Amino acid sequence: MIKKTFYFDVETEEWQEGTGHASMVEDQINLLAREGKDRYFIPYQWTVAAKDDSILEVSLDIFMVGFAKGKVQSIQEKQWLIECDFAHSQLQAWPMAFMKERQKGWVKFFHCPELVTFPDMMGASYVEIPTVVTDTAIYILQGYAEREFGFRPTSMGSLHGLKHMIAFCNRPLDMNIYLLRHVIGEPYELLFPREQRDNYHPLCHYLQIDRPPKSLRRFYGEMPENLVAYVLLRQLGFCDINVIRRFFQREVLFGYHLAKLTFHPETGKLEDNCRQQFNPYLEWMECFCRWYLKHRSESQLANYLQPLVALKWTQDTIDILRMFVVSNLDRDDRLLTPGTRRRLLREGFTSAVHDDMMHDLANVLPRLEHGCLQWYDIPNTSIQYTDKEKAYADEIDGYRFVLPKESDDLRIYGKRFHNCVSSYRLAVLERKSLIMAMVQEDRYIACIEIQQRRVVQAFGPCNQQLSPPIQEVIKHWAKEKKIVYGRR
Repeated sequence: MIKKTFYFDVETEEWQEGTGHASMVEDQINLLAREGKDRYFIPYQWTVAAKDDSILEVSLDIFMVGFAKGKVQSIQEKQWLIECDFAHSQLQAWPMAFMKERQKGWVKFFHCPELVTFPDMMGASYVEIPTVVTDTAIYILQGYAEREFGFRPTSMGSLHGLKHMIAFCNRPLDMNIYLLRHVIGEPYELLFPREQRDNYHPLCHYLQIDRPPKSLRRFYGEMPENLVAYVLLRQLGFCDINVIRRFFQREVLFGYHLAKLTFHPETGKLEDNCRQQFNPYLEWMECFCRWYLKHRSESQLANYLQPLVALKWTQDTIDILRMFVVSNLDRDDRLLTPGTRRRLLREGFTSAVHDDMMHDLANVLPRLEHGCLQWYDIPNTSIQYTDKEKAYADEIDGYRFVLPKESDDLRIYGKRFHNCVSSYRLAVLERKSLIMAMVQEDRYIACIEIQQRRVVQAFGPCNQQLSPPIQEVIKHWAKEKKIVYGRR
């Protein structure tokens, strides 16, 4: 039976093998007492233990220390435990909050306010397993795998912490395939059983990569999200692996968690099925990129998209893509003036491009005919609301909150606000968005978009930021209507 313990060295701020001294914990407590806050979790020992029946236990011993006015009021000993049953590919933990994925965690101490009802859950939600503990746990799990498969699997890739342990427990011969289980979806268990050693070729076949570049296997070994990024970039129209590789080594690309996308074999495309409401941004981007590649090279498109790689979708980007798709510009871009077209190809998703497109397309609306968007004037359409939505219309402190009655009202809003709200017509009629105007006498103050009882954007004319007093009025109105405005 293997059992190793690790203590936190205050001087080096690293976890080291061995048993720590009580004085080190006392020093930490004394330092934290100066902070004057109410409660801290202080870890003092990690333990990794191997059982004879292929069970691995990883435990963290901690002190929960209560402070008041710089003095210790209480000290309670706690233990958080992870149990890995390798033979049955099962992990369980106490508390279960331990099993949550986290981007950043704590390894030294964690402040937990007194108002938190379940402090153990709160603390475990943020704890990070030190690398030396993970490495020891994986070493033991490799021994279990050697007994089962006759050889010792290697541990490669960028996994670390709890994610590393879970992946190895479920797919010890290829941890990367476990991380792509959401991408693969329902066929995962059938196509990629636990004992299968070579998953790369069947994975490429499933993702419809007929002739994968030779270097792609190495990129998959380094980070499984690279393979998803390859499929996504191909979906956007890229072909050159030397350009596509610029987007590798990322868990998130264009705002999408790559491992949470889902591949649909019937369409041959990745889709985002994790959002609560249908999100067409990926489809819009695909449409735009294929148009762009008719006029510029893949390298230029890669440079064009670079600002979107790590940043969240800006409202200008969303609106530009919305106007582009709704206007069917990928099939006929003559609706844009030559200057706007050149700027769209050259500058990217900027406010200037947004304003130019809004000006060019302000008086144009599409209709669906034979499955395609056609450009004709559409008869004015009445907008339907529920009783709760009708109640949004109100007046507060001299400001009226107005619901558009007909689709043509959105054209009026677009002209009054000098924005692209007229392109939201289909989204409003399909009840994906709800648009309102905040008006004072004959002045249009704010244009508001609501989705799922949440204000997703609110701007003044020309998409200007609203002044604090106006924001306060909207906040008061939203609170009365039980609509979320700003952060919770």
